[in-house]
Amino acid sequence: MSKHEQINHSLEAERGDTPLLPSERVWGFWEFSYANSALAIATWAFLIGGATALFVGPREGIAAIIIGNILGVLLATFSTCVPCGKYGTEQFTFLRSMFGANGSRLVYMLAVVLLTMGWLAVLGLMFGRSIDGLGALVSDHQTDPNGMLVLAAGTFAILLTAFVVAKGPTSIKVFNTIVAPALVVIMGIMLYLILGQHSFAELMALPALDAPFDSKRVNFMIAVEVNMAAGFSWWPYIGNLARLSKNQRTAFWPNVIGIFGAAALGEVVGLLASAALGNSDPTVWMTHIGGLVFGVVALGFVAFANVTSMINILYTAIVGLRQLAGAGLRALKWELLVAAFCIVPVLIVLLGPGIYDGFFIFLVWTSALNSALAGIGIADYFFLRRQRLNLRYLYATDGQLPYHYWKGFNPIALVALVAGFAIYVVLFNPQTLANTELFTFISASIPSCALAGLLHYGLTRTLAARLGWGAYPKGDEGRAEVLDSNVRGFSND
Repeated sequence: MSKHEQINHSLEAERGDTPLLPSERVWGFWEFSYANSALAIATWAFLIGGATALFVGPREGIAAIIIGNILGVLLATFSTCVPCGKYGTEQFTFLRSMFGANGSRLVYMLAVVLLTMGWLAVLGLMFGRSIDGLGALVSDHQTDPNGMLVLAAGTFAILLTAFVVAKGPTSIKVFNTIVAPALVVIMGIMLYLILGQHSFAELMALPALDAPFDSKRVNFMIAVEVNMAAGFSWWPYIGNLARLSKNQRTAFWPNVIGIFGAAALGEVVGLLASAALGNSDPTVWMTHIGGLVFGVVALGFVAFANVTSMINILYTAIVGLRQLAGAGLRALKWELLVAAFCIVPVLIVLLGPGIYDGFFIFLVWTSALNSALAGIGIADYFFLRRQRLNLRYLYATDGQLPYHYWKGFNPIALVALVAGFAIYVVLFNPQTLANTELFTFISASIPSCALAGLLHYGLTRTLAARLGWGAYPKGDEGRAEVLDSNVRGFSND
């Protein structure tokens, strides 16, 4: 085989659904930590911190940020990064083992296509508002949150994202390793400036900006739920990033450093700045936090931090789309598919910029779906399959094989998904903030995750074996068979 053919094969593996061998994976521990940090450090982290400040003061807000994020990130990581990092499988190909081929396509449409297009539009508009804020700092320009400059800059951000993703994971890696460390420094300076203007005791004594309920417990749990939603919002993306990491351990721990640590830092800065300056929009308070020079630098870096987030989520979305779509889409060149996917986000930016102002509601709705998906993933991979997959079944097209389930759908997993989503909305309605007494004690995401996982486990144990579905091990049966080591050199471990 020629060198050119080997390079093409590697690119196809990175962009397709074939399991990646360790030699084909591009990220070590710190590189994956940089990638996760770049994904987490963006205006959305500051905006989530600002949303937290609406419900509680800084003292309770910091607790809500830490509790909510660590729970959401860990549950999302266990359900996606651990298996994808171990086997090098594309995330939504891996989901065939629990949802079936068609069920995986359905989950992809719900969790990635609709949500990713929305995220790209929201982050593009955040970029646009940051540029608009920069213009106001250096000239007499008056900011307009839905003006032509914001829309044009938002469109540019999406086009830049498409250009970088079209170049593949190597370009993403370079982009991440430059931007992420710089943004950590920027956030540290912001925190220093805030503490220089207000004592820690003064900050901790500040009230919520706009608490919707008289009950402090209700407001605090909503703040926790917002941050759990932030943690769970990574579910559709981090599995496909983890498959590019060198090993299973590298696939797990950088999420704690990057997705949790970096995001929590950004959210705490956003929380403190919002509470101190009385405005939850980071593109507003950044113009006042440190003077002209720092404001320009901070807004510039934060604007491009949005692009790093957009790059990572778009890459994972396209990888999933290629393997789940029909033959027509699979035959399209990678670059053309990336461009086509970005058409709808650009239209949303141009025609529906109000989506930015619905960020908080949009974020929490995602948790109703992602928390249930995480529960099903943990129950299936850790408790039912005992961390063993049959990769032959995962990639087979024969409709009679166990991972095909019923016409390509696993009704058990879909019932569990609907039940988890439903209990979430019953306990807490993201649209109206209506909530039950139970929500104030255990949130909505945790019951959603637990119910979906328990229901999936129970129904699978009861029905799957007798129906011949899933090739789950029975009782004390030994390890499930996996792909032979002679297929692409992949070991049984």
